[in-house]
Amino acid sequence: MKKYFFILTCLFIFLGVIVLPSCEGRRVVAEVNGKKIYQEEIDKIINDLKASHGGLLAGERGKELEKDFREKILTAMINDELIIGESLKLGVKVGEKEVEEKLNKIRKMFSGEKAFKQTLKSKGMTEKSLKENIKRNLTIERAVEKIISSVKVSDREARDYYGKNQDKFIISQEAKLKEILVKEEEGAKKVYSNLEEGKSFSSQARRYSIDSETKYRGGDWGWKKKEELPAELADKVFLLKEGEVSEPIQTSAGWYIIKLVDKKVKKKSFEQAKKEIVNAIKKENQEKYLEDWLKNQRKKSKIKIYI
Repeated sequence: MKKYFFILTCLFIFLGVIVLPSCEGRRVVAEVNGKKIYQEEIDKIINDLKASHGGLLAGERGKELEKDFREKILTAMINDELIIGESLKLGVKVGEKEVEEKLNKIRKMFSGEKAFKQTLKSKGMTEKSLKENIKRNLTIERAVEKIISSVKVSDREARDYYGKNQDKFIISQEAKLKEILVKEEEGAKKVYSNLEEGKSFSSQARRYSIDSETKYRGGDWGWKKKEELPAELADKVFLLKEGEVSEPIQTSAGWYIIKLVDKKVKKKSFEQAKKEIVNAIKKENQEKYLEDWLKNQRKKSKIKIYI
């Protein structure tokens, strides 16, 4: 469960590790139960962002974004401190072996030791401070996992979700179609008008369609899978009801008028989809639980913000 403290992942993650430089004797912007958060920490993150995505924070719009980012960064840092504090109560421990494994994964992302050391230096870090940050983030991850571990999903919740989200469990779709293909929009509008007046689809296909393969069959296009249809048609066709005729649809081949004759939709059964459903609901519920937990912790904690 990482979403909460990686809200700003793209802003202050260095190879999966939050950069927290040494900040002794510097300006304090907040305190969480006595633990200080420094201005330089936020500045470092913003400066790294500017270096990698300079245009993002440029101009007036950039100033607004930077202000918003600074607020979100500070919120994320406060949340981290609340969770670190809870990790002590929960007895969370991160071993040296875990830290070394993570460190080695980071090393392997570089062409060699020299490149690794140079990147650390450019970030104002040492291998020791990197390991400290790795341990800190692993501690936060473990604590979050324990905090949200009580979240469960009932069978009823899963079945309700399945019933309300049927479209998410479609495996395949096929439709039996009739089509009239007309070169120009004006002609397509005329044909559509004729159909609205009650003229048969088959007669209009034989008279006006330029698709020689279907026109003499009264526009009968047979069974088509969704992926077999032109992209411009696929989504619109499968929204039609049986017997319904579409308005003219423009494609690279011309203007189509489609009649949906029949439709087959194959979906996962509840049992087939249950694991996927439970994971989706659990993720959402865990995020909500953690959000509420953090709000409650903020109320109980001594938090001072100086900016």
